Amino acid sequence: MSNSRPSLLGVFLVIALVVITIAALRITTVVSLPLVLGLFVLILAWPLQRWQEKHRVPRPLAYILTLLSVVLVAAVFLGLLYLAGRAIEAKVPEYADRASRLVEKAIEWFDPAEGEGEETSKASALDEHLGRLLSVLQSVVKGVYGFLGFVALTLTFLVLGLIEVYGFCEKLKISLRPETSRRILEAGAEMASMFQRYMVARTVVSATTGVLVGLFTWAIGLDMPFVWGVTSFLLNYIPMLGSIVAVIPPTLVAFLHPELWVGFAALGGLAAIQLLIGNYLDPQIEGRILSLSPFVLFFSIIFWGWVWSIPGALMGIPLTVGLVIFCRKFESTRWFAGLLEKNAEAR
Repeated sequence: MSNSRPSLLGVFLVIALVVITIAALRITTVVSLPLVLGLFVLILAWPLQRWQEKHRVPRPLAYILTLLSVVLVAAVFLGLLYLAGRAIEAKVPEYADRASRLVEKAIEWFDPAEGEGEETSKASALDEHLGRLLSVLQSVVKGVYGFLGFVALTLTFLVLGLIEVYGFCEKLKISLRPETSRRILEAGAEMASMFQRYMVARTVVSATTGVLVGLFTWAIGLDMPFVWGVTSFLLNYIPMLGSIVAVIPPTLVAFLHPELWVGFAALGGLAAIQLLIGNYLDPQIEGRILSLSPFVLFFSIIFWGWVWSIPGALMGIPLTVGLVIFCRKFESTRWFAGLLEKNAEAR
């Protein structure tokens, strides 16, 4: 039996390569993130492309239909965000007034003399708030332009990727040794299958959570149940952290409700839903897909979120599992996959 334990030099080279790769990804985020996200979307859209070609749909038409399908899915997500934003916009004045009254009462309770200030101090405070608001609006405009550029670059990589898939596979077979190219293609196929199954499972979990949250907030009489359902649906695409964050906004709004019991009901009910999904449904659906330890799962979300912000947190677990699959295919890096896996077999 061959000994697959790595040499000290091999460990050092792998660590050095990982550090250099991470630094490069951080420095080139403007290009590397759209590229990886485009490849991620390409993997998810590829089964539709293959299915059309198997049913004798001409390849150019299949490309167009696949791209239109991706745009349609993106439009659905953006449409949900737009509707939620409109609902929030309609309720902002009402809840802002409630919040300001609560703040004033708290200030008066802690410092009764605070309410006796002069009008000039109020005017200066108003000017300060207006300045902050303008600064926020400028940041939002810059963010919108940056997001549009990001989406355009991602779609460009997706279009080019769909065109180049077949040619890239052939180039790989020609450029590398048969055994090496075979292992790389096997790893790519396995990673693609894992990505697809993971995203289907994540969508089922997120949709279930969103429906339960929407129905629960509607049942207790909380405003904007559609918003909280959509928010929970989208945030639960980020495992672990997303479910925690999804509880905070509706709970804060619930405590602004005229009846105090609504706040406590929202806190308890939403936390129970997230715990139920996270402890029972999520492991049942995703347990067979992911083979990483809980620590590695949590660390991958934090790490990739640090590298690429929210998109990195979203893709963190699939990227880490894909890295494990790739490393498992080669003798020199199999030890690294064993460190990340939950139950690594001795090889």
